[in-house]
Amino acid sequence: MRQDRPIEIVPENVALVPFTGTFAAAFQDDPALRCIEPDAAKRRTMLPGFFKVMAEQARRHGEILASPDGGAASLWHAPGKARDGFFAPAYDNLRMLAGFRLVLPRGLTVAEEMYKRHPSP
Repeated sequence: MRQDRPIEIVPENVALVPFTGTFAAAFQDDPALRCIEPDAAKRRTMLPGFFKVMAEQARRHGEILASPDGGAASLWHAPGKARDGFFAPAYDNLRMLAGFRLVLPRGLTVAEEMYKRHPSP
């Protein structure tokens, strides 16, 4: 690690909003997300909510690493299968539906194709 760019674990009590903005900006032009939602303005609106759900999942099952200014961040999940019970995934899915709306079916198709090519969790 470079000493001029420290990376730290984001504590549980730190708000996720700065990191969701960082992820949204970083993935605004991601090919998979452009396929799901071709309209750049709509992507800009939906991505912060999407990454909030993803960051909360990382907090439950792993950790968030970030630079002190929040300009760089990553989500880490512990190896193995995460178990949430019923309510957390149901709540996450409702928020995904609210954010993705009419493009959710395309999003699920893209996610399914990506998971086929990734190692098992």
